[in-house]
Amino acid sequence: MKVMSIKRSLIIAAITAGAFLCSEALHAQDKTSETKATLTTGSDEYPLPKGWHKSGTAPSKFMMGIVKGAGQKGTNAATIKSIGAIKGTGTLMQSFDPEKYLGKKIKLTGYIRSEHVVEWSGLWMRIDDSTKKSVAFDNMVSRPVKGTTGWTKCEIVLEVPQNAANISYGALLHGAGQIWFDNLTFDIVKPAPVIEARLKEPTNLNFEK
Repeated sequence: MKVMSIKRSLIIAAITAGAFLCSEALHAQDKTSETKATLTTGSDEYPLPKGWHKSGTAPSKFMMGIVKGAGQKGTNAATIKSIGAIKGTGTLMQSFDPEKYLGKKIKLTGYIRSEHVVEWSGLWMRIDDSTKKSVAFDNMVSRPVKGTTGWTKCEIVLEVPQNAANISYGALLHGAGQIWFDNLTFDIVKPAPVIEARLKEPTNLNFEK
């Protein structure tokens, strides 16, 4: 009888322990669900800057917008932050009329700071013709910003052909991590001065010019 009583006690203890562990597992699962919900609804943390919009292969998997005081000199900066470990690209971008740049070479300059970027990030610029075909493109994939870095100067230089109909540009993050970008500028690249290989006669012999 004592043996039966001991066995019964052991069975009851095992059932009780199993029920406790099951309850704890469900509680942990609920917490995980809550965390995921917070991450997927957290994009309101970063308001979109005026004139900019989200795009990319997986824009819903990134939080994008303005971070006040996060710029190089304490001013605002824009950010792109992945929601968890993901695959795909998120970009914050603009498009504009290329009329004033037709037939010229332009340079996009900006600064990017990164944190835990697993794959890569960078600035990008694309020039399209009237059929929406890309006629010039650079996304810095060959010289990416990745890992954790301080403010890094980034430049893209492209020729704008006479048949250009649209210029799009922005910053992108491919994969997990976060970037901040700031101080974007566009400049027309002046052609290099032509230096004559041979002069018609001796010139400037006293070096006064």
